[in-house]
Amino acid sequence: MSRPLTRSAVARGHGVVWLPKGTSDDVVFERSKKEKLPILSFDADFLDTAKFPLVDTPGRIVLNILPTIFEFQRERFEAFLKELPSLDIENKLVVVTEDQILIIDK
Repeated sequence: MSRPLTRSAVARGHGVVWLPKGTSDDVVFERSKKEKLPILSFDADFLDTAKFPLVDTPGRIVLNILPTIFEFQRERFEAFLKELPSLDIENKLVVVTEDQILIIDK
């Protein structure tokens, strides 16, 4: 996740924990469950609900925003953050695209 985008989340009162670049997806997933913190990532690997089940998780958010132009991604991410307080993401996968928010719970 880019620091400028996470600064938007922090500015809205959301806590952010950074893991070093290159941390394995399995480590990220297990830490998320242990610390009860949702995953926020551009990594499409986290779309795989067979490998990373949704049950007993704080949820995860995958940004799949194209084009990958920073200003466009920031605008879309900030729009998503405005909706976040009304979303229940526990045990869910949220996919944010350029024109919609998909919520998957299976």
